[in-house]
This record gives sequence, C-alpha cells and structure tokens, in this order.
Amino acid sequence: MLFPTALRRIKSARNMARFFSLHIERDLFRRVVLGKRWGRIAAAGRTRRDKYSDEGRALAAVGAIESQKRRRG
Repeated sequence: MLFPTALRRIKSARNMARFFSLHIERDLFRRVVLGKRWGRIAAAGRTRRDKYSDEGRALAAVGAIESQKRRRG
C-alpha cells in the first residue's frame, strides 16, 4: 500500500462522524489502483477502486480529491 491518506469529520452538534481514506496500490496484474473508503466512523463504509495508467496520475487524483475534501471541511 502506497501513500495512505485518512480524513475524519466530526461534528457532535450535527451527529456527524465520517471518515474518508485513500491509498494507492498495485493489483494482482501490477496495475495502479486508487482505493477509496468512506462512511460513518465505526461502520464498514463503502469502497471504490479506480484504475490509473501510472502512479503519477493516481497521485494527482489523490491530491485533487484530498484538497476538495479539506475545502468542504
């Protein structure tokens, strides 16, 4: 697993406790995969895996997604 990123958003007044994590890895066929997990803290959450042509594009996607999430809070 390469470049893990974990974000949490907790607002007790709104009963909000969410997580979002990103990681880059290679699959069985050596393709670059960006894994995303999100949901409520203490729950299984949802998962999505997107394939990229190289690690540079996957890193650019991580940077864009992370900055978007941080802007939202």
